[in-house]
Amino acid sequence: MNIVMLITSLIIIAVCYWEAQSAAKPNKNIILGVMIPPLELSNMEVTKITKEFMYSIKILSVLAIVVHFPLMFIRTVWLLIGWFLWFALFYYIYYKVICKYNGKLKEVKRKNHWLLPNKHISNMDIELNETKSKMPISKWFFLLALFIGVIPFILNLINKNEYFSIAAICTGSSIAGTIILFIIYMTYVKGRTIVYCDESEINIACNKIYKRTWSIVYILLAILQSITNTIIYVFMLLPRINKNAFLFAITLPVVVIVLGIVYGHRRIINIQNKLISSAKNPIYVDSDDYWINGIFYKNPYDSRVVVEGRIGIKPVYNLATKKGRLITYGGNILAAVSVLAIILMMISFEFYGFNMKINDDVVKINAPLYGTELKIKDIEKVEIIDKLKVKLRTNGIGMDEYSVGNFNVEGYGKCKLYIYNDVKPYILIESDNEQIFINGEDKEDTLRYYDEIIAVINKK
Repeated sequence: MNIVMLITSLIIIAVCYWEAQSAAKPNKNIILGVMIPPLELSNMEVTKITKEFMYSIKILSVLAIVVHFPLMFIRTVWLLIGWFLWFALFYYIYYKVICKYNGKLKEVKRKNHWLLPNKHISNMDIELNETKSKMPISKWFFLLALFIGVIPFILNLINKNEYFSIAAICTGSSIAGTIILFIIYMTYVKGRTIVYCDESEINIACNKIYKRTWSIVYILLAILQSITNTIIYVFMLLPRINKNAFLFAITLPVVVIVLGIVYGHRRIINIQNKLISSAKNPIYVDSDDYWINGIFYKNPYDSRVVVEGRIGIKPVYNLATKKGRLITYGGNILAAVSVLAIILMMISFEFYGFNMKINDDVVKINAPLYGTELKIKDIEKVEIIDKLKVKLRTNGIGMDEYSVGNFNVEGYGKCKLYIYNDVKPYILIESDNEQIFINGEDKEDTLRYYDEIIAVINKK
């Protein structure tokens, strides 16, 4: 878990650093989210601000790694809580740094009266509009993602094994992910074309590289997420699972996705800037008034829901539109609620843990979300087990300290686990339809649980 968190954190830091580095370089005359006149891109004041900005980002990146270091030594639920706090703090400071230097650059622009006349593009390139449909690659490639996504379900129908719920989850996740990515794809495809200059060939080329690249990226994202879900299910079918191989198999697609998005964004910027620089009469749109800190977009004169961001690689939604507000605020609220729910669940495990009680001839195991009950008369076998090898978590919580919920255990198949991973031995309780493993916080607690169950069974 610690290694996974470290890799995730390093990827986040690297992506944010790359975003900042890209924002500090001219992109269609935009620096740090501010439109700068072409002749002033090398102005000393502008250069000084970008250098100070990158210095602050470097300091932030180093401090983020240093602050993350203590998390490597936490093995309890506080690791996850600590990581969420680390991420929130890092991203907040990163956002404030961008706001600070975006504001400084805007002040320089106002002071020097570098105001461009155009607030939005009003003319339309007829040839560009006619060529719009030829720019992205075909939407039918999403069918490949759907086909790969239903493979777990098909395999389960053929093999008729015990992993139907996992197959359904993997297939459902693939289909849902593909639908979401298809909607984003269509947003880009149907989005308004942009006029960069009075030359149709350059306008067509700039829009084509933008729409075509992002259409490829989102189709590949759909295919890769379906492949990842299918890999997870296939691992369930293996007699033995190498955790390192499993981690590599699900991490590699994520890394490929991140690198693909970064590469696609960089490619778009480089080619568009090269094309626009060759134009005789480029059109510069000074829409700074509609960009909040260079990050959020709110333009009531623009009907587009999604626009190209000035800073970073993620799409930006127009807060002046209902759909834009719904996606932005709804997404943030959903993310906040999800994180809060996970934290509260983790805290409940930390303070209440899990335990076993025997009341009225019923063995009751108390655990947040995953508690269970078993009647004494249904118990067929109780024994002490010294070794236990968990193959994979199917529906539960697997931390370094404990495992709670539904897991696949080597030699036993599907089981319910309520165990502290490093505390031996374990108690196996078998009935006609399920197998349960449980232990206490120490060996004495485990043996006490065992004696209590045996005593009740012997009375019967």
